[in-house]
Amino acid sequence: MTTIQLTHETSQPAPSRQLVLLLAAGAGLSVASLYYSQPMLGVLGPDLQTSDRMAGLVPTLTQLGYALGILLLAPLGDRFDRRLIIVTKAVLLTLALLLSGLAPASRHCWSAARRSG
Repeated sequence: MTTIQLTHETSQPAPSRQLVLLLAAGAGLSVASLYYSQPMLGVLGPDLQTSDRMAGLVPTLTQLGYALGILLLAPLGDRFDRRLIIVTKAVLLTLALLLSGLAPASRHCWSAARRSG
């Protein structure tokens, strides 16, 4: 018997439907944070006293931060406890989104946008 067969035969039962829906909603909302700022760019620029072009950096930096996160943080799941990584990333995402919403100036908003990616 190979290791794959042994692992498959002794695996735990499938997760409940509610748990799958909860995890899917959490993943969807986390990824949706990449796009939250796009419909508000027309209001965001004047509110931060910056041009439309500079306000466009917010979603750009958010997506850049997301790409860097995939590149640099995803491999950590092979070395460290995945649950701890997921919880830590969720807490940091929440803090970055709060900072982005409370940003008094464009440079603060760009910094928070990069971190929320």
